[in-house]
Amino acid sequence: MKKHLALFLVCWSSVLPAGTKVDLLKQIPLIPAPRMMQDNGDPFPFPRRISIQGWPLQDAEQRRAIRGVIDLLSAMPDVELVCDRPADFSILFSHDPAVDHPEGYVLRITRSGAAIRARTAAGKFYALQTLYQILGFSYYGPGFLYEGEETELPDAGEKKYVPAWTIHDYPRYSTRSLMLDLGRAVFSKAYIQRIIRIMAHLKLNTLHLHLYDDEICGYRFDSLPLGKENPLALTKTDLQELVRYARDHHIAVLPEIESWGHVKSVVYHFPELYGGPGMYGGASFAVGEKTFAVLEKMYGEIADCLPDTAAIHVGLDEARWFVAPGEADKGYTPEKLVTIIYDLVQKVARERGKHLTVHMWADHKGRPIPAWVGANLVLQPWKYRHADQERIVQAMSQYGGKDKRPVMMGAGITSACRSGDFSATRLWCLAGDPYPNVLGATLCLWGTNNLADRLITLYAGASYLWSPQNLQPAEGDPYSEDLRFRFERNMQNWQLIFPDAAEAALDFDRGPEVFLGRYLQPPFNGKAVTPTLEYKP
Repeated sequence: MKKHLALFLVCWSSVLPAGTKVDLLKQIPLIPAPRMMQDNGDPFPFPRRISIQGWPLQDAEQRRAIRGVIDLLSAMPDVELVCDRPADFSILFSHDPAVDHPEGYVLRITRSGAAIRARTAAGKFYALQTLYQILGFSYYGPGFLYEGEETELPDAGEKKYVPAWTIHDYPRYSTRSLMLDLGRAVFSKAYIQRIIRIMAHLKLNTLHLHLYDDEICGYRFDSLPLGKENPLALTKTDLQELVRYARDHHIAVLPEIESWGHVKSVVYHFPELYGGPGMYGGASFAVGEKTFAVLEKMYGEIADCLPDTAAIHVGLDEARWFVAPGEADKGYTPEKLVTIIYDLVQKVARERGKHLTVHMWADHKGRPIPAWVGANLVLQPWKYRHADQERIVQAMSQYGGKDKRPVMMGAGITSACRSGDFSATRLWCLAGDPYPNVLGATLCLWGTNNLADRLITLYAGASYLWSPQNLQPAEGDPYSEDLRFRFERNMQNWQLIFPDAAEAALDFDRGPEVFLGRYLQPPFNGKAVTPTLEYKP
């Protein structure tokens, strides 16, 4: 039997000598790339009768988890789908405590069926996503994957084949996150639910919701006036439903409550909390008791929406230091501010019987963190450009290490650095690989709600987070331009078999496109979404 590292999956050899016959089934672009694959023999014709066995379909939550595969197979006109009955090809699930990783799985495909082994529901779910892509490309792929290629299977243009593979798979990083910027753009509940389905299919497991910023408050608080000026803001009920919906897709929701800088949309309602501008304009809080009281209410309301074990991100980036009038004698320092905010989060957690981990941005060169906080506080450095490669390596050298606190890496795009998202994410995931305290990375989508336009950030980033060492660029491609082209080509093919990620569907659920707090489309193009954008404290 022949072993293949996952690099083969995307037909990375983009230029073939004339007359070369390509291995047909190695054209299937599995994303994220699995850790290890093995041939079980020759490919076989696509089965005409498929059964699903060993999955608790009577449970509503479990039915939702398998819905994608059921929809895929049900849409195939010449395939009959049955449940818990014999068929030509059976998809069989089994619990196997011997599978090493909690999110890992073993998928074995033979002519008689697909056997999935995992020790957790998440592992089974991720195996399903891989199987979805294999069956989807095997059935529909002859129409677009192999066009113009002479293949090993002479009738590939007319007939459909399934590869006989065994896949052993698990993620490199335990936290694989996407961040949506509700502080500069608008996201409806339906749109976020679609994004959750895409995330789950790509095996991402954390949704970071940046709830407000200087420009917009994207969440309408029940206990405070914040967000009342935004007709498109998420409500508390929306957030609770999204937390449940995400959980059904093996995704945790990580809300971010800016707690020092980037708070102009809060100061709009509480001008007495204004200390001065942030590092790049906007607003920073005045550090003092009134600010802490408002923060405690915000933490409490958001904590009410979260499960018993969860996390809250408190921001703390790009702020300037201002102490509230009359409180200069209280000994506030940036380090003490971290302690106060951490204690506030833990207070609301205790009052609700919950365990809340605190995340915060590491800012430019970091800030002192009280040693006693320990592993319950996660630091997050960030960079978004390929040109930042040296700084990314330096950040990992500073924050990574066996005896250091947990770290999340900030990757993806920012409104000011759109071109470096792909390669910067790859650099982070490779730089963090040697360090055991690196939990993972966040694929940030700063400034915009147009995911269709930046889907490569999510598609490629998911693969880097799952298996970073399998995706090195070729020699002579220092900026990953050729690698990016191949990813984009394969992403477009993937969109053909995964309709949740179709551009038209994304745009429909998105509604009006918003960038940095302003509408980009008629009839409101150029107008502020909310008055907080143009407010001057």
